[in-house]
Amino acid sequence: MIHRSDGEMHFQLVATMLRRRRLLIAGFMATGLALAVAAGAFLPVRWTAKTQLLQETELRDGVEVADPAALDTLVELLLSPGQLRLLAASLAEDPIPPALEGTAPPALPDYRDLVRGLNVFKERRSRLVGVTYVATDPHLAAGVANRAAELFLTRTAERQRAERSAALAAVQARLATARQELDAAEGALRAHRVEFGAAEGAATDAAAAAIAELNRQAGLTRAELLALDDRRAQGPDGGRAPVSPTRLAQDGAAAPAALREGGWRLAAVAPASQAGPSDDAVRGLAPGAADAPGAGAGAAQAEALRLRLGDIDARLRSLRAAAAAGEAQAVRERELVRAAEAAGEVYAGLLRREAELFGRPPAGPPARVVARATVPESPSSPAPALFVFPALLGFGLVGGMTAIALERADQRLRSARDVEEALEVPCLGLVPILRRARRAAPAAALLPEDPFAPYTEAIRAVAVEALSPSSDAGRPPKVLLVTGAATGVGATTLATSLALYLARLRRRTLLIDLDIRRPGVAAALGLGARTRARTLTREAIVASAAPGLDVLPAPLPGGDPVETLSRPEFRALLSELREAYDCVVIDAAPPAGATETRLLASLADQAILAVRWGATQAPEARAALHGLRLAGGVSAVVARADMRAHARRREPLGPGPRARARPRSAANLFA
Repeated sequence: MIHRSDGEMHFQLVATMLRRRRLLIAGFMATGLALAVAAGAFLPVRWTAKTQLLQETELRDGVEVADPAALDTLVELLLSPGQLRLLAASLAEDPIPPALEGTAPPALPDYRDLVRGLNVFKERRSRLVGVTYVATDPHLAAGVANRAAELFLTRTAERQRAERSAALAAVQARLATARQELDAAEGALRAHRVEFGAAEGAATDAAAAAIAELNRQAGLTRAELLALDDRRAQGPDGGRAPVSPTRLAQDGAAAPAALREGGWRLAAVAPASQAGPSDDAVRGLAPGAADAPGAGAGAAQAEALRLRLGDIDARLRSLRAAAAAGEAQAVRERELVRAAEAAGEVYAGLLRREAELFGRPPAGPPARVVARATVPESPSSPAPALFVFPALLGFGLVGGMTAIALERADQRLRSARDVEEALEVPCLGLVPILRRARRAAPAAALLPEDPFAPYTEAIRAVAVEALSPSSDAGRPPKVLLVTGAATGVGATTLATSLALYLARLRRRTLLIDLDIRRPGVAAALGLGARTRARTLTREAIVASAAPGLDVLPAPLPGGDPVETLSRPEFRALLSELREAYDCVVIDAAPPAGATETRLLASLADQAILAVRWGATQAPEARAALHGLRLAGGVSAVVARADMRAHARRREPLGPGPRARARPRSAANLFA
């Protein structure tokens, strides 16, 4: 179908194209229906079973709390590869029993089947988790869905119990070691106290006080000894220098030996609160000391002070050594106490952990089954009948689009509208295929006697349109050139039938056969296939069997057709024939392959281009039309039309819109 622009694709045109290609569309829809039926017959029916789990809540500060992250973790764990492999192994060890006893068990799914068929999801905004499985057996679908949920919960509970048992065993093993460490620490502390006694803070303080008191007494004794030496050193004139502290120390160190040699003995050392610098340093001396002279008494007193100072120093050293040893023992005791306390705390903590593990019940699984999967009663896969309508619709759309594409790509001429759209010339109408009777006369075979025969009616319409006078010329054309877009389109039959019809109208008609390459007029009219004119003159005209129709046969081949037809003699002959006949019809070869046809077009009043219905392509017809551009007027006729097929296309039989719109003259057509 010929289309000039996309803007013409209106609804009516689309409907027309779809109607013309309805068989193609029906074929597409039948294919879709067949595929849908095949899919419904060969695709296995699938069943879906679902098990529902409810997430357990946690008690926090007396309030039940559901953790969304824990719910997502539960979903992912159910779909984890490890869980799916465990499920496949469980199904292999303990298969799903068949629905009926004595029947074969269903095929067990492997890991890949579980990956494709098992689905776990959170149901809306709730704590419910759905576990579904899709299988070709409903009992297998329900069994796998239940097994997947139960296996996960069972293994989770077993893992929690194993973890609790492992933790308890570890605590108990650590308890024995901790008890041994505690006993060892307490034993070491007791042994230390047995050997050194318990470190008491009061004894340590008393030792520190005694050392401080001895230090004070030593200081007072040194000061008193220094004062005594100063008094002894002063003479009557007081010019002697005081004794230095260094000397005092030396004297104090040597005093005990001197006293021992002289028989002196230190009786007692007075406390610091009872003896001062002004008191006597020695409470008791050996007999004879008081009777000594003044100088000797001072020396004895100095020796006594030195002896006392040495004794204080000795006691200080002893107390300091004892204090240092006691401090080391106290530090060691504190270390042992801390070690014993630490071991006791560890042991107590382990006892509490053991009591906690024994007293706390085992943790339950993160979810529980609230609805087991039952055997589904209806399949989850769509029914085969549901494929029919989508298949018909989809393939119908594809067929319609294919039909429109084919119609738009089809450049064959099938109607007056196609001719006028493609060639932009008026189309005089459609001429059906001529079905000749075997025993009919040539004239009757080319134009039936029945005036209401479809072929006769078509020739009548072409004759009326071809000989209608235009408003420009004011008179009907007399010389008609009939040619075809290609050989075999029916141009000779059209020219002969048109001449016969004009002769029936009692019009003096001459039919000239100028298709020098393939002459056919003489044979069509029964004049003999070899009837040829030696020269194109009036003497070569012969009468046909049809009344009122003369024929000028095609000339003999041998010369240049263009040279023959361009002679002045032919032009003069054509002018003479124009005056002698009411209508002259010229049958010419297709202009695309015959140059002389272009010359004849310039001599004709009207050129008629015949195209074959459903065979002539638009580009081919346009090329032929280009050779007729010198004619006085050009029109087209669709010849050899299949009227039944044309009727299915619902195209009009008469001339096209362009032919009907041509301006007409009021002059009588057959005057």
